[in-house]
Amino acid sequence: MGSEIKYYSRAEVKEHSTTESCWTIIHNKVYDITNWIPKHPGGDLVRQGAGIECTAIFESSHPPHVNETFLAKFLIGELKKEERDTKFTYDSEFWTVLKKRVWTHFQKNKIRRHDQWDYYLKLICLFSLFLVTYYFGCVGGKYAWTLAASVIGPLCAICIMHDGQHGAASKYPFLNSLCGWVIDFFGASGYIWKHEHNLGHHQNTNTVEDPDAISGDPIVRLSPLASYKWYHKYQHYYVWLTYAFIMSRWYFVDYGHYFTSTFNGNKTYPASKTEIILFWLGKIVYPIYTFIIPAYSFGLLYGILCYLTFAIVASYSFAFQFTVNHLTSNVYWPSKSSTETDWAKLQVMTSANYAVDSKIAAIFSGGLNFQIEHHLFPTICHTHYRTIVSPIVQQTCKEYNVPYNALPTYLDAITGHYYQLRSLGNPDLYPQ
Repeated sequence: MGSEIKYYSRAEVKEHSTTESCWTIIHNKVYDITNWIPKHPGGDLVRQGAGIECTAIFESSHPPHVNETFLAKFLIGELKKEERDTKFTYDSEFWTVLKKRVWTHFQKNKIRRHDQWDYYLKLICLFSLFLVTYYFGCVGGKYAWTLAASVIGPLCAICIMHDGQHGAASKYPFLNSLCGWVIDFFGASGYIWKHEHNLGHHQNTNTVEDPDAISGDPIVRLSPLASYKWYHKYQHYYVWLTYAFIMSRWYFVDYGHYFTSTFNGNKTYPASKTEIILFWLGKIVYPIYTFIIPAYSFGLLYGILCYLTFAIVASYSFAFQFTVNHLTSNVYWPSKSSTETDWAKLQVMTSANYAVDSKIAAIFSGGLNFQIEHHLFPTICHTHYRTIVSPIVQQTCKEYNVPYNALPTYLDAITGHYYQLRSLGNPDLYPQ
């Protein structure tokens, strides 16, 4: 572009967030990816960068050879210098070496990063088990089976949908969408999840822009970034009750985000036809199988009992799985005075693993016990984390003196969350 470089503001880029005109920001450069959307190997996932900066998603989702040389054909200008975000840097030796090591291992050994037989076997086994227990519980009227189904259901979401939403399940976009829709089947919109989890949490881990860090505000103070209230000194007691309402909250709050086209004050990217269909299909299917079918078969009270069972058990399942990964006392919370800008290093420091040597933990957590590896390489199927990705990450962290947080057991992780909640309730330890 030579001396003809054109500079754009973030506001100007934001105006181009539709399928018909889609711009994005990567490494302070502005790209028009409109024509790339239908060709993108990851399908609709590329639309997550519509009108915003998606450098973190780009860096963690692609191997080193997908670089700015490849992007050059879509380059239309640069972000205005006064608007460039200096919060993160992506060119550290640590990240360059780590990224090359991981992707080279897959390439050299001819290992597919997704479409893994053990992932699909888990999918088939878990969902089949859910259908069987659901049938005997809600169609057959045996409550013990309903309770079993309510436990197995969230495992389907945790072990199946998470990979699908990140494009880590398959190289085929349709299969990723299908696996990702499991979260809609269990009551929460995958379309909204992408804004909260992929765009919000993964791009801004443990910062004020991370929706998970302030999601409990003002009832529960989950992080030092949330405001303090006097009653938070009791939160390590009452929080376990509030966690019971997570699924019901997600189900209804999704409508607000959908109709207002906003999430946390930011405009959402326009949903594709597929995302619209999946949104409404989930909102219709969920109350039918959790309430209407059992109520029709065995009466209103049994229908209410089944709905509450599914909603409450799933709420605790999600809470107990996701809170232990970042909301514990051993993770790092960047402050305004923080001088650390290495994005990759921060992903390691702001995340916590647990039971990394346990096959059982890896299977039933959907790889979430390897939260560090997931944040660094979210498009790699979770079944690779324990055997391939984690050993490389641990070795590289050791070489570059990057603290690698790994708690011995899940009990240590959930206990750490409890003590973190108690500490956050003390303004002397964690002031606003």
